[in-house]
Formats: sequence, structure tokens, C-alpha cells
Amino acid sequence: MNILDNTESIPVIPVYRDESGQKTIPKKPKFVITNYFTFTNEAVLKASPNPANEEVGITYEFSSPATNPNLVITDITGKKINMLNLSQEINIQVISTSVLQQGIYYLQLMDGNIRLKSVPLVVVH
Repeated sequence: MNILDNTESIPVIPVYRDESGQKTIPKKPKFVITNYFTFTNEAVLKASPNPANEEVGITYEFSSPATNPNLVITDITGKKINMLNLSQEINIQVISTSVLQQGIYYLQLMDGNIRLKSVPLVVVH
């Protein structure tokens, strides 16, 4: 039943003809169309030590020049806790975790609004 106009829907089955002209119905599709993209971004983002107590060292590397590099820290619900502007020349940051409550956070390497890499960070006190 088609919910838009209350008419019955009829399934469509493709019918093909083989070399002799006989109608055939394919048993399996020869290819599958998907609706996703594969990204080849090789950005690097590491946090150490993880779990962290007082501070954590963040190392990062961009696979191509970033126009607006930054690091976003979110809690486990996705709420933005902090954002740091990054430099492409210096690829290490030390962040104090003593002001963060104990829990799980996500570090997101960004170029503007584009997330390049994300890693979890566990904070313990």
C-alpha cells in the first residue's frame, strides 16, 4: 500500500533478454550502488598519556595544508568544552586536564568546520 495516495504498490522486477532473445530475470545484481564517500585524509592525531591525569600531550599532523587548523574538545555527549587554534609548523600541544572532570572526552582535529580526525581521551583524577 502506498501511504501517499492509498494505492497499492506494485514491485518492479527488471527483465532482460539473453543472446537468444529469451526473457531472463537476473538472480543477483552485478554491482551495488552505495551512497557513501571514501575519504583519503591521512591526518594524524594522538593523545599521550591516555588516560590522562593532570595533562595530556597532543601530537598532530595534516596530510595537506590546513586553512584554519584547530582542536575541538567535546564531552561524550558532543558538547563543545574548548577549542584551540593550532599551528601547522608546531605539531605538539600540551593541554592541562586538571580542570576537566573525570570522564571520556573527544579530541577533534579540525580544519575550519571539517573534522579531519577524532580520538577519545580518558581523564582520571
